[in-house]
Amino acid sequence: MMPPRPGPREETEEGTRTRQEEEEKTLASRVSCPPVEGSGTTQGQEDKRKEKRYESWPGNETFFCGGRCVTGPYYWGILGTFLLILIPCTVFVAFVAFPLYKELKGNAGGTVLLVISFLLPCVSMSSLFCSGCMDPGIIPRAPAPVGNTDHISRTRNVEVNGHMVLVRYNETCNFYQPPRAHHCSVLNDCIERFDHYCPWVGTTIGKRNYRFYLIFVFSSTLVCIYTFTCSAFLIQMRVDEPDTTVQEALRKEAGALFIMIYVFIGVWFVGGLSFFHIYLLSKNQTTYENIRHSYDRNYTNPYNRGCLANWAEVFCVKVPPRNCNFAEASNV
Repeated sequence: MMPPRPGPREETEEGTRTRQEEEEKTLASRVSCPPVEGSGTTQGQEDKRKEKRYESWPGNETFFCGGRCVTGPYYWGILGTFLLILIPCTVFVAFVAFPLYKELKGNAGGTVLLVISFLLPCVSMSSLFCSGCMDPGIIPRAPAPVGNTDHISRTRNVEVNGHMVLVRYNETCNFYQPPRAHHCSVLNDCIERFDHYCPWVGTTIGKRNYRFYLIFVFSSTLVCIYTFTCSAFLIQMRVDEPDTTVQEALRKEAGALFIMIYVFIGVWFVGGLSFFHIYLLSKNQTTYENIRHSYDRNYTNPYNRGCLANWAEVFCVKVPPRNCNFAEASNV
């Protein structure tokens, strides 16, 4: 005997229960539940997704502000340089600039003098931090080649502006270094248009921060010349006062005397650097290329476009974009 067929109402109720169960399962799968304690799988995946690229970076750079600020391993050098500028400039403003401003109060020159006394050191210190806290042109490493690497040639020639340039294979970064790039032994990374490592700035000078480094060097030279001139002028004003000897003027303006001695020593360093980099910039050479005599008599510099074009190449173009965003997640 055949079993009785279910009625229409029973069939409808059974189908409704089935659909409700399926909807509950679907809804449960969409709800994010906390991981079961002890499993560690979901939590580990979340940690991995949140890891920033700078946290696992293989180089020796030091990162601040979530990877947005990049400096070298000896970043305290920039802090020392900052104090070497800040302290004497503070003494200069307090003991030279303000007394001169009072002497020239009825003259527009006094206001101009005071504005320059604040502006020049600010330019010097701000360019110092710009050059020392930005990516100099770090090239990310390529994945390590699989298998035997004996077939990889250690050098090869590439054409640059109609001239053949020798580039080398970097076994640390696993790629052929672009022309003018060099592996910095301090940062342990390849840097585009490598110039040199500067301990005073605390990082390597390369393609992206060379402009700000030059502004720092040039403005620091101007600070030395300006503060020396103003200090000497103030002492001369005291000497010109009635019944005042040179010794009395120097004793009365000891702050100005300190500034003159201090910047006289400093100008030999920054002034020499300024003239050296003016020469390099006019020839479109890097410090590294100059030291290695890369473009002696037998070799033509393929990057030299003429003095004005060389300067425009550094100061009249946008800062190149970074090759790597250290602040982004490394696994997304």
